Amino acid sequence: MYNKIILNKFIEHKNSGRISKPDGIADIYNADETAHVEFSLRIENENIANCQFRAQANPYIIAVCSTIADLVAGSDINEVMVTPQQIKDELQDNSDIDIDFCFDCLRLAIDDYFESNHKEKKIRKPKKTEESSAEPKLVDILNLLNNSIDESQEKTDIFESQEEDIVESKEEIKKEEMISNLGLNDDDFIFDDDDMLDFGVDFMTLKNSDKK
Repeated sequence: MYNKIILNKFIEHKNSGRISKPDGIADIYNADETAHVEFSLRIENENIANCQFRAQANPYIIAVCSTIADLVAGSDINEVMVTPQQIKDELQDNSDIDIDFCFDCLRLAIDDYFESNHKEKKIRKPKKTEESSAEPKLVDILNLLNNSIDESQEKTDIFESQEEDIVESKEEIKKEEMISNLGLNDDDFIFDDDDMLDFGVDFMTLKNSDKK
């Protein structure tokens, strides 16, 4: 039923017992009250110097508590990062047995430490490197704005160029249509393009006045 790792943890049950005059302590039952666990903590310089447990439970829960006690030792009391999945990975077991209450018990023991010592839990922020902690300089901000403006202008110029090409293309098409409709050739007249666009064929001067 249990693998060798779980059985070894159960047999050795390291860190079992209760710390004398603990800095934090708590006990809890699981949902159906078939297991009862307790964690006691010794805290030194905001670190968990020692963590011990007691449990009235099956070998699996005892192995879980023993593993938790091993992993939290030496941790910063403000940021204990052990998770249920981490424990299951350590035990090489992915069963659906509820172990969340064991972690609830550990959190209660940590809370007991803060409450008993009238302390507030500190939120540890990641340390910034010199580069990331430096405030942005005004010249950097201006350079960024100028780059953005240049990019916008470049996109505008490209758009206007494309728009001019489209207009020129439309003019050529319109000119060819007018020539075709009149039944004339290019050599028969001189185009004033601007006038033609605005007023049509009335501003075309025929070269050959005999041709109607």
